[in-house]
Amino acid sequence: MHDAAAAAALVLFRLGDRGYACPREKVRQVVDVGAGQPPVPGLEPSSLSALQGAQRPLRLVSLRLALGLPDHGPEGRILVVTTRNGPVGFLVDEVLRVVEVDPAVRMHESRLGGGYVIDTVEAVGATWMLVDFDGLRLLLP
Repeated sequence: MHDAAAAAALVLFRLGDRGYACPREKVRQVVDVGAGQPPVPGLEPSSLSALQGAQRPLRLVSLRLALGLPDHGPEGRILVVTTRNGPVGFLVDEVLRVVEVDPAVRMHESRLGGGYVIDTVEAVGATWMLVDFDGLRLLLP
């Protein structure tokens, strides 16, 4: 099991019909791309203008392209996450909410997707793939 106690609060997000999750403490901010996005329960609202305040340029990556999925252009939300090499913004289709998951029963260890999916999580009636963004960085150009 992968650091269950530290990952009890998870951010749920989607790429197409696939559900993903990441530890809440890894998410620095969620940035809306475009207008009309509903608020994400459990997270502060933000917009693209918030990225201009960064001390250094933020690397932005389409998570769709990094995973070999079809490109949908610059739509969705940017998850700004902490990685061992600094913050990176990942464009995702949708960020749903933050959930608290019981660390004693929530995870099933996995190493799918070339090492970036480290666990699967049962939450809100569905299975979510827990992403290790440091593992994903190995797939990026």
